[in-house]
Amino acid sequence: MDLSDIKASLSTMSEEELHDLLMGIRSNRRVTKRPPSAAKVSKSEVSADTLIKGMSPEQAAVLLAMMDGKKC
Repeated sequence: MDLSDIKASLSTMSEEELHDLLMGIRSNRRVTKRPPSAAKVSKSEVSADTLIKGMSPEQAAVLLAMMDGKKC
């Protein structure tokens, strides 16, 4: 398989074919080609138990005070 089998040589093209080829190349350059956007990954839900277990004792005290309506 040769390149000449895939595309015609520029030297063998007529003026009209060359003109059409150039216009096609120019119009193709004007079109922006953006890569497809990646699918958005939704954040997984975390249970309240997991959040509470990860708290320090100071953070737990602040949370309890906030729930009771007190200021720390």
